[in-house]
Amino acid sequence: MFKHILITGASSGIGLALAQYYTQKGVRVIGVSRHYPQLPYDWDHRLADLAEAEQVRALVQGIETEYGHLDVLINNAGYGIADALEYTDTDAMRRMFDVNVFGAFILTKACLGLLQRSRKPQVVHIGSVAGEIPIPFQAVYSMCKAAMHTMSDAWRLELQPLGIDVCAVLPGDTRTGFTQHRLITAKQDARYGDRITRSIAKMARDEQRGMPVDAVVRTVNRQLKRKRMKARVTVGLSYKLIMLLFKLMPRRLSLWLVYRLYGR
Repeated sequence: MFKHILITGASSGIGLALAQYYTQKGVRVIGVSRHYPQLPYDWDHRLADLAEAEQVRALVQGIETEYGHLDVLINNAGYGIADALEYTDTDAMRRMFDVNVFGAFILTKACLGLLQRSRKPQVVHIGSVAGEIPIPFQAVYSMCKAAMHTMSDAWRLELQPLGIDVCAVLPGDTRTGFTQHRLITAKQDARYGDRITRSIAKMARDEQRGMPVDAVVRTVNRQLKRKRMKARVTVGLSYKLIMLLFKLMPRRLSLWLVYRLYGR
């Protein structure tokens, strides 16, 4: 088992569950988020806004001073916006990309030196099935996760000669506080009627009926135990099947099915 793991978005949801799990396993966990966890915790938790390069630089310098190296980095921090693309505020979209995509990029880049000091350095990006299957009225989130998946693949290709293994883990609907933290700006109007609000309500129901967060933790842990992680792994048999069907079906048909579920 590795010794030092850095987990972003560790104040709630998947990040919190991962931090709890590895702390119980005796791993030295460094949790990072903009707020401290509301639940009791027993790991080294540090505050940082990952969209701010100076804060990331200070975070990594502190880790280097105290720990000397890093074995695993899990980029998990992120949030969602729910609205029609037409009505999504451009500044809000930029902020979301800053946190969900550029934050992971900046932190990974800053941690490469620490990771290379490990005997088995690994980087895991927590992506989403929504990054492969575009979800109407949650399109910005899908766009962010699609960018993260591509970035993860690129890191994997470029860092392989350096011995740093990279993987993207793609959960589907998961029961976490992500649903409550989604930024919802949608309102009914003449163009979309109540389609936006109905779609968002369905997303929320599906998430709260979704897989337990432990399923994501188990998938991440299985990958970290492998000699060589998979490039991308989807969490849950049902979502693996959905992803396979989406790839095999004609694009027009697969998008029509998504429309029937979330767009109409």
